[in-house]
Amino acid sequence: MECYFLVPKILGNKIGLHPVWILFAVFAAGSVFGFLGIAFAIPIAGIIKVLLQQFIIYYKSTNYYLGNEIIISDYVSRDFSNQAK
Repeated sequence: MECYFLVPKILGNKIGLHPVWILFAVFAAGSVFGFLGIAFAIPIAGIIKVLLQQFIIYYKSTNYYLGNEIIISDYVSRDFSNQAK
């Protein structure tokens, strides 16, 4: 019982992952990669979490997210009109 409730809760608090994600990572990696998957599941899940957080920060700073979309057709038509002169 402690492996299903207590250990994921403690590890989740230390790493910053929800206990359900820890269980999912261990079961998924274990079913695909066996014992090595179980051994490396939590560190890899932590790495994926950090990468996703950094991607979300980057995405939220882009013009697309902020609503400042650049319309490519405007720039293309300007370039062609400048070359014709």
